[in-house]
Amino acid sequence: LIDDEPERYAVIDAGTNSIKFHIGERDVEGHWRTVVDRAELTRLGEGLTQDGVIIAAALERTAAAIAGMADEAQRHGVRAIAAVGTAGLRIAKNGDQAVAAIQARAGVHVEVISGEEEGRLAYLAAKSGLGLKAGSLVVFDTGGGSSQFTFGHDSSVDERFSVEVGAVRYTERYRLDGAVSSGVLQEALAAISADLSRIDGRP
Repeated sequence: LIDDEPERYAVIDAGTNSIKFHIGERDVEGHWRTVVDRAELTRLGEGLTQDGVIIAAALERTAAAIAGMADEAQRHGVRAIAAVGTAGLRIAKNGDQAVAAIQARAGVHVEVISGEEEGRLAYLAAKSGLGLKAGSLVVFDTGGGSSQFTFGHDSSVDERFSVEVGAVRYTERYRLDGAVSSGVLQEALAAISADLSRIDGRP
């Protein structure tokens, strides 16, 4: 590589509902430019709440999507691909087998991170993206299987935690992908409210 040639890196985020893909390019002055930024809906967590396992069809969709992203990253000449897995892979009984299957298919190792680490990374990304140097900030990151809350000020993270509040979880439990009665809707809202009780009383 020529010294003044921009460096490109790729990130893959394997979530419970979607796979996010980003390629960033850093110039010699350290400025970043987005090259690719997209997501594919693969529903890795389909059926996960019933049996606690990732089903074959969901794993196939996810592995195929990640393989396509890895190929695209290589075509863009990235120096490295970082891949992380979140709630779906964290809670699945067969999460390790799913990670191995993705690596065999796509040649990418997915590192399954904790909810707290997921929250920390979301906080750093939000601060960087917003250009915030000082002041208080609360970042919440809602996905298919969980939501992360991170509280901080200036460059410090004061508290972070993860709760099992996610789009796939409630959609499957209350069948929210179709028409539901007002009673079912109220039941779902009450469950979400109860599951978010950890944030009660906070500013």
